[in-house]
Amino acid sequence: MIVASLFVLYLFNNLLTATASSQPVELGTTLVALRYRDGVIVGADSRTSVGSYVSHRAAQKLDTIGDYCIMARSGSAADTQALAVAANQHFQARSYGGCPPTVSQIAHWLRQKTYGKDKSVSLILAGYDPIEKRNCLFSIAQTGALLAHTEPFVAAGSGSSLIMGFLDHACSRELDESEAIKLCVTALKLAMDRDGSSGGLCRLAVITSEGTRQLTFLPDDIETTLKIR
Repeated sequence: MIVASLFVLYLFNNLLTATASSQPVELGTTLVALRYRDGVIVGADSRTSVGSYVSHRAAQKLDTIGDYCIMARSGSAADTQALAVAANQHFQARSYGGCPPTVSQIAHWLRQKTYGKDKSVSLILAGYDPIEKRNCLFSIAQTGALLAHTEPFVAAGSGSSLIMGFLDHACSRELDESEAIKLCVTALKLAMDRDGSSGGLCRLAVITSEGTRQLTFLPDDIETTLKIR
């Protein structure tokens, strides 16, 4: 009887291991990018998961490409990390040649790398175009479709559907930087409260004509930020 029980337990453990190993590490995520008076803000949560298991609570999902572009990643962690590395290498070489990339060029290059490929990828590209002197928002869907957004915001990832109505209402007027930061943190917090694949920290990137800078909000910082009026 004991031997039979141990054998059943052995089979069950092997089944769990096989199931977990067959599931990719996913950035089931909430991504938000919005325009404000002087630039663009991009935000993301920091949770990665393998199925229902949270494999990393403080992952980095925002990558800087060039001087004025941020790539926000959702989908397969392996696929999106590989894309970020490839994009940085490609456009860094161009920058050394005296030809810094625009956000549009980066977005179209990434679209070519994802369209028709067997990749689980959803991206937001946000930044400042120093040639046209304007802010830019692009998104790349899992199908490889590239969208240029003229509206004040764009959201992606598993938690995005939970906050679209909130963003529609909140982005109906022009914001200053402090208002935009608070709005982005609020949207991420709302998604993290309801979406099981989003959680952890709030990471933000602020892009202006002067370049980019990144901010991190711990759980206690999030509550403090949302209390500021």
